[in-house]
Amino acid sequence: MSTTETLAKLIAEAEYDSLPPEAVEVAKTVILDGIGVTLAGSVEPPARMVSEYVREMGGVHQCSVFGHHFKTSPVMAAFANGVAGHVLDYEVMWHPATHATSPTLPGILALAESHQLTGPEIITALVLTCNNT
Repeated sequence: MSTTETLAKLIAEAEYDSLPPEAVEVAKTVILDGIGVTLAGSVEPPARMVSEYVREMGGVHQCSVFGHHFKTSPVMAAFANGVAGHVLDYEVMWHPATHATSPTLPGILALAESHQLTGPEIITALVLTCNNT
């Protein structure tokens, strides 16, 4: 089995109940912080410009663009929310020790909204994408 196949298998078989409790708590903090930072950033000029662009592009009304009261496709919502989440550069830096929230959480939340995923599924996805150990 190749390295990619091994990694894909580990990700596909990961379950919320097998996550370390510390990882779950950190993920909850990262998610709440990420949503707060995204909402704060959503009113900044670059985020407003991107949100307006996304609105003009249209798309299926599936996923929320934070702070702008409209929905669009998962990809476009993740794009707009990613810009808003990073524009202030306030995202958590030590859990994990990277700026992993703005490039991962918006996509996770867009997929969660479009597929009606649960909180534990969102937490599992975040832990898997932000794990840098």
